[in-house]
Amino acid sequence: MSKIILIILVSLFFVQCNSDSAEVKFEKLTEFLEPKEQGFEIDPTKDTLIECESGTLLFFGANSIIIEDGSEPEGNISIEVQEFYSMKDFISNDLQTTSDTSLLVSGGMVKISAFNDGKKCNLKKDKPYSIFFPKDNNENMDMKTFYAKENNSNINWKLMPPTMSDIDSTEQKDTVTTLLRCKVGFDETYGIGFSGITNSESENKNYKPADEIYEYAEKHFKPTDEMTKELCENSDLFVNVSIEFSQDGSIENVRSYGDTTRFDDYVINFFDTITKRFGDENHHEELFVLFHLSGQERPTTENFTYSFNNKYSEFRNKAISKVDKAEFNYYVQNSISFGLINCDYFFKTDSKKVDYFVDSNKSGKVYLIFDQYKSMMIEQTNKNGRYTFANVPEGMAVKIISISYEKDNPEMCIEQTTTSNKAFGLKNFQEFTLEELNLELTKI
Repeated sequence: MSKIILIILVSLFFVQCNSDSAEVKFEKLTEFLEPKEQGFEIDPTKDTLIECESGTLLFFGANSIIIEDGSEPEGNISIEVQEFYSMKDFISNDLQTTSDTSLLVSGGMVKISAFNDGKKCNLKKDKPYSIFFPKDNNENMDMKTFYAKENNSNINWKLMPPTMSDIDSTEQKDTVTTLLRCKVGFDETYGIGFSGITNSESENKNYKPADEIYEYAEKHFKPTDEMTKELCENSDLFVNVSIEFSQDGSIENVRSYGDTTRFDDYVINFFDTITKRFGDENHHEELFVLFHLSGQERPTTENFTYSFNNKYSEFRNKAISKVDKAEFNYYVQNSISFGLINCDYFFKTDSKKVDYFVDSNKSGKVYLIFDQYKSMMIEQTNKNGRYTFANVPEGMAVKIISISYEKDNPEMCIEQTTTSNKAFGLKNFQEFTLEELNLELTKI
């Protein structure tokens, strides 16, 4: 029955799409392609570091956010974030990388908004926040912060005004440094077993509750700032608890074991208040699990680590200003506003600038993407099928991508060429499903 309902809903969706204009279809296409929105809840009275799915870090100083009408927020602030790092992401929101007539090279973009009980929020005056964009290479370019302005329906990036003075490099580390370097987490469950039987006898038992509660704890346990600071600064300090399950998978008994700490009660209370049952009902014996909570160095991933030099660590209620960015594996930018924020440097070349023309017999969007740089342009004008790109460096290897949505399915053409003062014609359009189009754009 559920499959029949799903087929009917999908059919209705495509019937609706087929009756839409090309413009409406394209809007639905971009909604399909765009990165998902991520939501976070923060306490506005505390320094907070947010880690987003694509690696962006956001730091908000305590008491830096205010409701749009000027009143102080009550309760938590909802932070909504979209990250844009790939060309597919850029295309999904028509995020060209130009500032007036200048070409930009992007290190990534984010779209950020904040709400308190549904009310839009802004930043307080002189309370910028910091954005950490992960580097995709080892270059140390002079990245700057840009904010978005609409210009004839296209995005035009404007330099963000300066935000603050240098940071005193002699100040010592604080909560933010600790959070960047270290996180508090549970080691993988290392002491699971069944009451009254040996390990060899328990080999064939159902360990599903142990696996599930570990995943649950990693997702839902929130250490206090004090706990994070102390556990991260003292590698010999651990919080150890044991958990017993009843045969139906519910938590039966939680207690400390080994050396006790002042954080034991906080951790025990977390597990005691869980009402969820874990696993299934195939346990023939009572299962117990040992948990080990400690400060853990954040894992190093390719081209992106969370190390932070102590001499730049003090920025409680501040954002980072001028730092030696070669010491980091991310670009550190400040922003005095929410909305669309771009981390870029100005593209410099001695090449002659030309108006570049692309001819197409299909109506739609045309994008110019540079092979060697994370830069994208959208046509400025379209007259009788001739699409114009102004002030394009000559002799650059580029891809021309055109997407048309006049038929039932979108059509796309991708051509490799070199920019010149001669027009380039697009011919090889192919029809794609939305899923196929999404896959093709991911390869760019």
